[in-house]
Amino acid sequence: MATNDQNNAETLENLSGSIGAVALGQIATEGRRLKVLAMDGILPTAGHPEDPGKENSASHQRSLAFAKSLYLVRIAGISPLAQEFAEFVFSPDGQDILGQYDHTAPR
Repeated sequence: MATNDQNNAETLENLSGSIGAVALGQIATEGRRLKVLAMDGILPTAGHPEDPGKENSASHQRSLAFAKSLYLVRIAGISPLAQEFAEFVFSPDGQDILGQYDHTAPR
């Protein structure tokens, strides 16, 4: 049994004939040797659910069914370094980097 995303991906890579769910961003970021499969002939795509022009496409609807939301949680009084990181994640540069690795940019 995999206890986290990395264990899950590693198990899928090493278990011949296995099938499982892994985020596109994780596959890209970690360079995973996993084959992305189509469902009903539609490959998953990265993108934000609120991106204009995609809401009615079949690939967008299929991708929404398997979307994994990630949250950046902050507490009051965080360190200046943590605040700087949070600001970077939401900056255009941070969003570009996330998009390059098939992670949906935060809004």
